[in-house]
Amino acid sequence: MPGHSGKLQPARFSAAKMVEQFCSLEAEQLRSLSAQY
Repeated sequence: MPGHSGKLQPARFSAAKMVEQFCSLEAEQLRSLSAQY
């Protein structure tokens, strides 16, 4: 089933990208918070 795995890969990739964006967002928020104090 090559087509099935092919469909699965992009989803996993987008999920990893979403997590990456979320992590960078959190890090930025933390940085701005620590900058306030």
